[in-house]
Amino acid sequence: MLRTSIRAAVLGAAILFAARPASAQLGISFGIDAGAAVPVQDFGNLTNTGYTLGGSLGIRPVLFPIGLRFDGAFQQFGFKDSFIGTGADVKANIWSITANGTLNLVPTGLLYAIGGVGYYSQGYSNSAYGSATNDPGVNIGAGLRIPLTGLGAHVEARYHHIFNNETNGSTSFVPITFGVTF
Repeated sequence: MLRTSIRAAVLGAAILFAARPASAQLGISFGIDAGAAVPVQDFGNLTNTGYTLGGSLGIRPVLFPIGLRFDGAFQQFGFKDSFIGTGADVKANIWSITANGTLNLVPTGLLYAIGGVGYYSQGYSNSAYGSATNDPGVNIGAGLRIPLTGLGAHVEARYHHIFNNETNGSTSFVPITFGVTF
């Protein structure tokens, strides 16, 4: 009886201390970020540098170089006076939801690549200039993880390209962000 109790206690302790929570094994993280959004190509001829705000949910198994990250973001750009007219206070707004793969580029995981597909809604701060359009897009970039005590941080730059179906054009921009990961 005593041997059975000791074995049960040892087995229970081994399970308790060896098993980590599922979130730790999967490496689930939540993040927020903010920064500058730089318009490029044709979109850069129409708008000035704006800002970006976003949040993310990441899943990366511990000790595995590949992960998955879902991002939601908002970008806003002011139009150049030559496009909209002097004195007009109209902004270009872009909401996005993206699904991305991540890949550690160095064994420590500090430097990583990120890229994926997304759904983008583009509109104006003044509805008199047009209604929102919803289009698919792609993104690719890289980042640097900064380990901190109890949480993490990152600096990231990604090129986003939106395929505008209604205008046969495209919208491209590069958000440069600083984020905190929990």
